[in-house]
Amino acid sequence: MLISFCIPTYNRKEYLEELLNSINNQEKFNLDIEICISDNASTDGTEEMIDVWRNNYNFPIIYRRNSVNLGPDRNFLASVSLANGDYCWIFGSDDALAKDSLAILQTYLDSQADIYLCDRKETGCDLVEIRNPHRSWLRTDDELYVFNNNLDREIYLSRCLSIGG
Repeated sequence: MLISFCIPTYNRKEYLEELLNSINNQEKFNLDIEICISDNASTDGTEEMIDVWRNNYNFPIIYRRNSVNLGPDRNFLASVSLANGDYCWIFGSDDALAKDSLAILQTYLDSQADIYLCDRKETGCDLVEIRNPHRSWLRTDDELYVFNNNLDREIYLSRCLSIGG
């Protein structure tokens, strides 16, 4: 199973490198991955950093530098258009993967559910979690909900705090 990490970026070389490191440092997973980066005409050396990564790491990096800045929405779409995977995981270029994220993802994908939804944890640059109740849309309590089960579906929907994030 191929997972495409779709990453739009613009002048975030340092953060992007942290994200790539967090992907590279994942352990105990058996998924094929590719990195799909759409660069919105960065001028901070992003392309040179990607060249170093391509030559030194074990996963393919598909990189396209746009000749002009497409704006954020089109750049998100451009990153997904580079993907060949069975699943796309869209990241901001200032995001990072938590330890064991790919192993956990693999467990969920192996369950072969019809729908996968996940929440996020917001952190500062120091990776300390920020709790902001105004940006919460779902109380999951780290539970897994099976939508084919009517009770699970009811519990999940009762915990939704808003639609649209």
